[in-house]
Amino acid sequence: MSSIQKAVGSYVKSVREQNNLTLDKIARESHRYGVRWNTSSIKSFEEGRASVTLANLLILAATLNGLTNSKDGLADVFAGDGYIELTDGPDGITQSRNWMRQILQGASVTFLVSEMPEAERKAAHDAVTDFIEHGTEKIIKAFKDFPNDVNILDRLYDSGHSPSLAEQRAGKKLDIAPSAVAAWSLALFGRSLDEESERRAGIGASAQKRGRMTREIIAEIANALTEKRAKPEVKIMSRKDSEGVVHIEEESE
Repeated sequence: MSSIQKAVGSYVKSVREQNNLTLDKIARESHRYGVRWNTSSIKSFEEGRASVTLANLLILAATLNGLTNSKDGLADVFAGDGYIELTDGPDGITQSRNWMRQILQGASVTFLVSEMPEAERKAAHDAVTDFIEHGTEKIIKAFKDFPNDVNILDRLYDSGHSPSLAEQRAGKKLDIAPSAVAAWSLALFGRSLDEESERRAGIGASAQKRGRMTREIIAEIANALTEKRAKPEVKIMSRKDSEGVVHIEEESE
C-alpha cells in the first residue's frame, strides 16, 4: 500500500532513471511552468515528502513529458496494481490504483466500499477458493513467460509485491506481463528489478549509471526468457496446506 505522495515519488524517480535525467535537469525544466523548484524539491517529491497538490502533479507530468517526449497522462502516474491510501487512521480511505486511474480519466468520484452481505461474501470467497484450487494448473501453464521455478510465484504472493513502474516499462520492452518481469528478477537476482539496479549501481550512483544498470538487467532477463522458451515446460501442480493456503509446486515424478 502506498500514499499518493509515495506513488507520485516512485513514478518521478522511475521516469528520471529510465531516461537518464538528473534532478537538476528536471528542476530547471520545471521553471518553464512558473515554479522555482531546485534539486532538493525534486528529491522531496521522489522520497514522498513533498505536498502533492493538483497543480504540482500537473507541473511534474508536463515537465517529465517535455523532457522525455512522452504523452503520459495523470492516470499513468498510478499505473500497476495495489492500493493507494488517501487518508490515514483506522477509518482512513483506501482505493485501488485502478480506481485512481478511472477517476483521473473522467469517471465519477465514488468511493468503492463493500456492502456485500455476509452470506454473499462467504459464497464469493468459496467460489474464488474453488477456482484457485482447481484452476491454478491451467492458469500457470498459460504463464509461458514466467520462470520455470514455480515457487517464485509463492514468494511473490507472500511478499505482496506489486510491479514497479520500471518493471512495467520493462514488460512493454520484453512484451511480457510486468508480474513476469518481477518474477524473473526475483528468480535471477533474489530481489526486485529496482533493488537489483540500485545494488549494481552502488550508493550515490548517478541517474545515468542506474539507468544503464536497469537496461543491463532487462537484457539478462531477455536472455533467460529466450533460454526458457527453448526448453520443455515444467509440469506443475497446486497443493493446499493445513492452513488452507494454496501452494504452487513442480509435479513429482
